Amino acid sequence: MSSPPFTQRTVKTCSEEETIALGEKLGCALVAGDVVSLSGGLGAGKTTLTKGICKGLGVDEKRPVRSPTFAMINDYQGKIPVRHADLYRVEGEDELETIGLFDSAIIGVTIIEWGDKLDRDDTSGMITVKINDLGDSAREIIIVAPRKVIDKAGI
Repeated sequence: MSSPPFTQRTVKTCSEEETIALGEKLGCALVAGDVVSLSGGLGAGKTTLTKGICKGLGVDEKRPVRSPTFAMINDYQGKIPVRHADLYRVEGEDELETIGLFDSAIIGVTIIEWGDKLDRDDTSGMITVKINDLGDSAREIIIVAPRKVIDKAGI
């Protein structure tokens, strides 16, 4: 079985609220088993976008979505389970197994901050999002995802 055709969209957001709204659109289009790899510099907006994705997946807004930099993984319950991982401090492939990164990938959505630290073999089939900080609150967000996800999200 071959992978669905992927397409790229570039979106500019001008505020934290716009970045969250974009994430929410993306979250509404995700299904169990989807893996989203986020990359960008420190403070680029990976966790902000994740807040929106979680909102779109129905995660209770009373439970704050925070960067799991030190915990490495935070799990949330929405319409489907959400695993939010941060690879910033991960130093090798063995550590990925230890922290259980992909344990829930088949039953929910997995969001990986610093996903560019994964080996290329691990990223085939992943939705990738690159966030570029344009200064102030502006961001350029490049999304590569299956066309059906892009279309459903209305991006």
